[in-house]
Amino acid sequence: MKYDKRLYPFQREGVRFIQESAGRCILGDEIGLGKTVQTLCWLQMRKDIGRTLVVAPANVIFKWKREIETWTTRRPQLILTMKGIIPRAETLICSYTIMAGRFKELRALDFDLVIWDEAHYLKGNRKKTKRVAASLQLKSPFVLFLTGTPFLNRPIELFNLLDMAQPGKWSLGSYGTRYCGGFDYWEGPLQGAMNLLELQSRLKSVMIRRLKREVLTELPKLQRVVVPVVVGTAEYKEALKNLNRTNAMTKIMDAWHVLGREKAKIAVEWTKEFFEQSEPGTKLVLYAHHLDVMDYLDTELRQYGTFKISGEVPPAKRDALILGFQSGASPRIAIINKAGGEGIDLFGVGGIDSSNILFVERQWTPALEMQAEGRLDRIGQTLPVTAYYLSAVDTFDTYMEETIAEKRAILGATIKMEEVEIRNDILKHFV
Repeated sequence: MKYDKRLYPFQREGVRFIQESAGRCILGDEIGLGKTVQTLCWLQMRKDIGRTLVVAPANVIFKWKREIETWTTRRPQLILTMKGIIPRAETLICSYTIMAGRFKELRALDFDLVIWDEAHYLKGNRKKTKRVAASLQLKSPFVLFLTGTPFLNRPIELFNLLDMAQPGKWSLGSYGTRYCGGFDYWEGPLQGAMNLLELQSRLKSVMIRRLKREVLTELPKLQRVVVPVVVGTAEYKEALKNLNRTNAMTKIMDAWHVLGREKAKIAVEWTKEFFEQSEPGTKLVLYAHHLDVMDYLDTELRQYGTFKISGEVPPAKRDALILGFQSGASPRIAIINKAGGEGIDLFGVGGIDSSNILFVERQWTPALEMQAEGRLDRIGQTLPVTAYYLSAVDTFDTYMEETIAEKRAILGATIKMEEVEIRNDILKHFV
């Protein structure tokens, strides 16, 4: 097999696993390891696969379009509504909601490959869950399930994926009795967890899963991941109305603030999904600019344990909060602005994984963003760091992204800087 040169060795192994599984398997790698990339590189190599459907949460469909255009020669089209003619394109992308509502039309298209992103959405009683029932109607020669959390709580949550990937090999009756503590009529309760070593062994034929700590020697020290998201733009457009040379700065600052509030809503859901897909105890740093955006994040995510570092927090209190974040079970979320982007350490110690930062709001200068990244990417950090950047589609976030990249290039050409990998994908991207 000829692999894309951009793949890491463990990703090439993932592509090989898909091929050896005859294109019917579960990619269960931990968040941030490139399940999308592995899938698309395999698809690009398989010239015999024609019509393809990607089903994903609504928040990720624009990410998928961007990734397909980056990693393959295909030109995907989105299905965004419940009405209208479905495009006869080679590659289609839709949300789970669209899939469940239009599965009869989709079924008639006879797809060669169906890709289920965040495939844990397919857990649950198929008689009660519409998206699960509909998914069973979309049969194809090749089917791939991508999820960092093959099951969240109990082995029963994995059964639907196994049954769809390997039809006839897994019986709900025997699976439920052997691994889930038995079940009653109507598929309940099935809440147990038994014979897990045996189940783990059986899963090797259908699922591949790697953790960041297992492949850290293959990963770059720091990766930047651009996460395209769709936000409500009515208030944003209003803020920019009647923009001219005289009021340009005020208007742009207002629009930037609006985008921050809109992206904060997405960041909350993104964070919840991040923790669901991560190993227990994983920490996360959130970066914002505006204080009301920080307050919103703090309020909405308090269930995970949060604290804020801004100019309003006294140094003594700041030190105690940071110590708890670096070494304790809680808090799991640090919310910082540029005041928290200097002079502090936020990497984990004593086995704590604090190697991920989400930029809810962008800064106009790369130096501020690099300083914030540096709270994690510094001496003492034992894991590769991933910096995720929310980028609102069809707003000046795209312009900021390009401008910041140009400024980083100028910095790199002027002073010595370590090369950082930049990708346009990977995690959850919520609408």
